[in-house]
Amino acid sequence: MKIMFLLYSYTIGGTEKLVGDICNELSKENDVHLFIVNNHYDDAMLTKLSPKVKVLLYGRKIGSNKIISTMLDIYKYCKYNNIDIVHCNALNTPELLILTKLLLKKIKVAYTIHDVGQYSILGTVRVRYRNWLCDSIIAISQSVYDDIVFYGADRNKVHLVYNAIDIEQFQSVEHKSRHSPFTIGNVARIDAYKKGQDLLLDAMVLIKDRCNFRCIFAGAPSKRNEAEFLMLQERAKREFQDDGCEVNFIGSISDVPGFLKSIDLFVLPSRFEGFGISLIEAMCMGIPCISSNIDGPREIIGNNERGYLFESESPEKLSEKICYVMDNYDEALFVADKARKYVRENFDIKNMCRKLMDIYFF
Repeated sequence: MKIMFLLYSYTIGGTEKLVGDICNELSKENDVHLFIVNNHYDDAMLTKLSPKVKVLLYGRKIGSNKIISTMLDIYKYCKYNNIDIVHCNALNTPELLILTKLLLKKIKVAYTIHDVGQYSILGTVRVRYRNWLCDSIIAISQSVYDDIVFYGADRNKVHLVYNAIDIEQFQSVEHKSRHSPFTIGNVARIDAYKKGQDLLLDAMVLIKDRCNFRCIFAGAPSKRNEAEFLMLQERAKREFQDDGCEVNFIGSISDVPGFLKSIDLFVLPSRFEGFGISLIEAMCMGIPCISSNIDGPREIIGNNERGYLFESESPEKLSEKICYVMDNYDEALFVADKARKYVRENFDIKNMCRKLMDIYFF
């Protein structure tokens, strides 16, 4: 089968990393193409793709109004390469496929929705367009499934396929002792409105007089969040001076498993999240995890069975959970071991790709 994945950009982020893992896995037995529309990509991410994956860096400038020519070039690419299915993984990429769908009658379109709240902003016309264009619409969690069906997605075309990771990259860590000082980590694109980095920083301020710790934020901002990134960095410097505690914003990282090995506790303080790739990566390595009690992460963690949930938007509740884990670390490691086994059994990229292939043939 000839499969083309369509993205606007390919920078360090959960969705892009997932698409790369899917491309690598499917390219073992299929002809896989990755079409990146904009001139916004990360070279380190590209080097992690299998040589079997055929990458087209289309190079359109961000904000360009060359929509018709882009549509035409995507159609030509699909026709020339005899693409069987185009898989969209960005909210607005279906708008680029109208010519392809009209002129290549046999081509199929799959469309993955990666977050709650996305269909609510599309409007009736764009939802109906997707119902016409797409042969399958994939929700990454039950909460996303319920959300898009509520806002008009054709239930007969919607499939639930949980996101997954290449578990071979995330081997479990033997925790013989805690790091000194106790080290807390977060991996996410810097976007406090969604990812809640400000909430974790608030929680760190609340406990800085009670214990020594390091807190490390890994992730880069988009251009629109660069000012916010600088403000968070400045606040961290201002709040944590000569008090035995350390908070750092280190920007993008290419070695996520290596980062996770360096921490004792992973925190996901998001305000909304359709799933939580970084959460299952940490869980897969046996790292104790705390997350906001919101739809996607709650599906993964359960009723505090595989981690610890705190009341979303509450730095006070988050600080209490962090202190609890620090004071009861043996228990946290026991819970983390159950989480590790659960992730390895349920979120393997190989199983996810088998489900995708079934949908492509559906």
